Amino acid sequence: MGLFFKKIRPVQEPQEEKIKKIDWNHIVCPYCFEAFGHKQVHFRSNTVKSNVMSEEMIEERYGDDEERMQEELEKSRIARKFQLQSSDRELEEFWSKFNITPDQREDTEWKNPIIKPNDTEMLYHGEEGLIYQDGFLTRVKDCYAGVSTIRLCPKCHNRLPSTYGKHKVLFISVVGITGSGKTVYLNQLMESLQKHLSCAGLIAAQPFNLRPNEKISKNCFLPMSTQEGVLHSPMMINITPNGGIRGRDETTLVFYDIAGENCTDADKLFKFGPYLLKSQAIIMLMDPKQFAQFDENADDNPVNTVVDALVNFFETSGSNERPLMAATLSKSDKLKQLVNDFMMEDYIKEDSAIFRKIQWDTSKKGFYRQSYQMMKGAMIRLLRELDPYEVLQGPLKQYFKKTAFFAISALGVEVLLIAARSMLPLENGLFT
Repeated sequence: MGLFFKKIRPVQEPQEEKIKKIDWNHIVCPYCFEAFGHKQVHFRSNTVKSNVMSEEMIEERYGDDEERMQEELEKSRIARKFQLQSSDRELEEFWSKFNITPDQREDTEWKNPIIKPNDTEMLYHGEEGLIYQDGFLTRVKDCYAGVSTIRLCPKCHNRLPSTYGKHKVLFISVVGITGSGKTVYLNQLMESLQKHLSCAGLIAAQPFNLRPNEKISKNCFLPMSTQEGVLHSPMMINITPNGGIRGRDETTLVFYDIAGENCTDADKLFKFGPYLLKSQAIIMLMDPKQFAQFDENADDNPVNTVVDALVNFFETSGSNERPLMAATLSKSDKLKQLVNDFMMEDYIKEDSAIFRKIQWDTSKKGFYRQSYQMMKGAMIRLLRELDPYEVLQGPLKQYFKKTAFFAISALGVEVLLIAARSMLPLENGLFT
């Protein structure tokens, strides 16, 4: 997906004044979508106490010195708060809805003790242990002088990036049938954002929750498709305009990957895709072989199955909100061969803009409108042939806030950022 910013106009007001426009007392969790304030965030303690004397041992050792015994009992009581926990009720309750235990996830520190900002006993000199950055609570110093930086949603105890909630947050869902290329594209995108966004005048931070076992490497097997009945943690990344001010112009993007089997059934979308109702945008990937013109078996998984499920999902949700839609033809690198195999040169020319990579000019920052318009025109002409009765286009245009059509290739080449410009209106001309 290509994310582009217009040239940012100079902003006159001071940084601190601008930051306060973000409501830090109404942060929405990217997992459970409950709201909380930044001072309510919990922390996974970096300090763990393994050998804590029992009350019986203390009484036996210091029984002759009442004052010393009470002092040691108090130390022991606080130390027990820093022992490994056998369970985390909030975390377990959240993941049990998806038949997943905390041990099955990649969070190896989930048994570490929890530090709550209002538990002054666990903090260094009480509230002095709360450490802020630009007035935003980012970490804590415990009563043993250890610093903990792992922030947790206070409602579901899922891990949050260090500055999550400090900046504007956008939710983006990626949907498509099994094999449409969601996992490959999303991982390629997250891996390549830092390099490619610099060409558009942006700075991308290190992605959060990038799945290490799903990295795309040359001459290696592709990662498995997202498993049915499994909810993956969202991937997040912070983006700042080059020349912008971190904390003022920064945006957090949150990407969700839904298993293909869960994308074709509205009931499964309610269970495994609740974030669709919170998403400002949806990227729907379509394999060329989902069109009958390219595959005689396309009726088994027609391109409109996901559209029908999405429409049914939103219609029965009771929500009047509709996200932006980027209907995206994936695997466009294979499209050229399919056109040759099926002798469909009249549908799409060999030199079509769909097959062209962006020619980056580092002196030009922002969205490459001319390249986008050429690609958009080529996609519209192609869809006239592939979807003549608008079985796909009709519902998309009717039920979503705004729909645009794109083409991408994420295999064998670096991500083609012409693919999906985000159409999200933000302050300062971001995503417009």
